[in-house]
Amino acid sequence: MEDSSVSISPALEREIRILHNLVGNAVVDNKYIVLGVGSMQLLKAAVASLACDRRTADVVAAVPYFPAYREQSLLFETAHFTWAGDANVYAQEHLGMNSSTIEFVNSPNNPDGMVRHAVLNGCDAFTIYDYAYYWPHFTAITEAADQDVMLFTLSKLTGHAGSRLGWAIVKNYTLYERLLTYLQLSIITVSHETQLRATQLLRVINGAYSGQLHAEQMIPLGLPPAYYASKGLSFHYGYVVLRDRWMKLNQILNQSKRFGVQHLEPAYCKFFKEVTGPSPAYAWVYCKQENDEDCQAVLQQAGIISRGGKKFDSSTRFTRLSLLKRVSTFENLINHLSFLVSEEINFILLK
Repeated sequence: MEDSSVSISPALEREIRILHNLVGNAVVDNKYIVLGVGSMQLLKAAVASLACDRRTADVVAAVPYFPAYREQSLLFETAHFTWAGDANVYAQEHLGMNSSTIEFVNSPNNPDGMVRHAVLNGCDAFTIYDYAYYWPHFTAITEAADQDVMLFTLSKLTGHAGSRLGWAIVKNYTLYERLLTYLQLSIITVSHETQLRATQLLRVINGAYSGQLHAEQMIPLGLPPAYYASKGLSFHYGYVVLRDRWMKLNQILNQSKRFGVQHLEPAYCKFFKEVTGPSPAYAWVYCKQENDEDCQAVLQQAGIISRGGKKFDSSTRFTRLSLLKRVSTFENLINHLSFLVSEEINFILLK
C-alpha cells in the first residue's frame, strides 16, 4: 500500500517499541504496528482483514467475554464472517470439523481477570489477542506475548480513554497491508494531535523507568502511591492502588455467605521482579443464594451500580464491579458494600 496517510508517526512508533521492550509484555521486533481510533476500531478491522478472501469465518469468544466482540460482529456481519458465540461450546459442537474461525482472546480477561489462551486451533483457526489489560498494574507480566495479532490501547495503559488511541502489533505483512487499507478507507488517518499526545505520554513513562534502569535501582513495591506518583512510576502507582482496592473488596466479601468474587493467584512478575498479588481492573462478583438470581439487581437495590453477567453472555448470578474509579467513587462503593454485608451478618445473628 503506497499511500501512507494512516501510517504511524515515527516518534510514536519508536516510543511504543521502547515501551513494550521495557515492560516485556510483547515482542515487537520484526513486527508491524498499526494505529486505530482506540482498540475498539481495531477489533473490527482485524476480523475484516482475517476474514478477507476466505470462506465464511465463524467469530467466537469464550464466555464470559467483552460484549463488543459479539456486538460488533453482529452489527458488521458480512458474507465473510458471522458471529458464532461461545468458543467452548463451538469447539464441542464442531469437534473434528475443519471450520474457518476467528477467536477473540482477552488476557487478562474482562470481566474476570483470568489469563486466557485460545480454545480453538487448526490450520484455519485464527486468533485475535486483545491485550488491553496485559500491563504490570493489572496482572503479572510472565512472558513477552508473541502472537500473530495483538491489540493494545492507550486507555488501559495511562487512563487517557478520551484520546481514543489503540494499536495492533502484527507479524504478517499481508495482514498489515489489509489493516492499513481498511483503516484508510474508514478514517483516512488517526488524529495527529492524538498521536502527539500519546507520544508525549509514552515518552514520560519510558523516561521515568529508563532512568531507574540505568541507575540499576530496584524499585520496591509497597511504598505509598504518592511516592511513585512523584517519581512518574505509573506502573508502580497503578499496581499499589489497584492491589489495595482488591484487598479491601475481598476483605468485605470474605465475610459474606451471600456474595463471592473470583479467585486470582499471585504470580511472579518479570517487570517488577517479584511475586505480585492480584490487582485486576474488575471484580467478577456472584450471588450464592438461590433466590438471588439477578446479582446486578441485588446490588442495585443496595445503591451499587454494576454490569450484569448477561451482558457478558454469562449467568445473571454474576455481575461486574469496576475498580477503575476515582478515589471518592471507590470509597462510596466500599461503604455501600460494607453496609450490605453488615446487614447480612446482623440478620444472621438475630435469627
